[in-house]
Amino acid sequence: MTKAALTVGLLGAAALSGTALGLGVGRPPRPENPGVAALREQARDPGRALFTERKCVNCHGLEGGGTDMGPGLGAVVAEYLADARGDEDAAKERLVRYMKEPQKVPILRRDTTRYPNPMPSAQGLGLTDADLAQVAEFLVHMKTPGVAVGGDASGR
Repeated sequence: MTKAALTVGLLGAAALSGTALGLGVGRPPRPENPGVAALREQARDPGRALFTERKCVNCHGLEGGGTDMGPGLGAVVAEYLADARGDEDAAKERLVRYMKEPQKVPILRRDTTRYPNPMPSAQGLGLTDADLAQVAEFLVHMKTPGVAVGGDASGR
């Protein structure tokens, strides 16, 4: 092999390895952007998607922490779970009944804060029974912030 061929071969190898490094080959993966990760998670959870799409977030906050328009759901869902003695299925059934006709079903919430708008019915939000079951599943397993937006950690 001639000196010129060896030089061209080494330059070619260097160019290829530089291209591979430029493409990220051999590097550890970068952490995902938190906003993109949240959207990806939302896409996987149909209950969360409904919670966002049907504007529940307007009153209860993006992460269910509450706003001046509605209570934090961490404390509310805890009440439903406590009333059902930890039985998630029973808590979800009661949540569905409430979301279906909130004006006819008693509120299960110790906090007596009055909010400007009443809770709309599922029919008013265009939610089917299957949708309500998915939203209830999301609510029972959601992770609410430690301090609610527009209130305190107790959901007020």
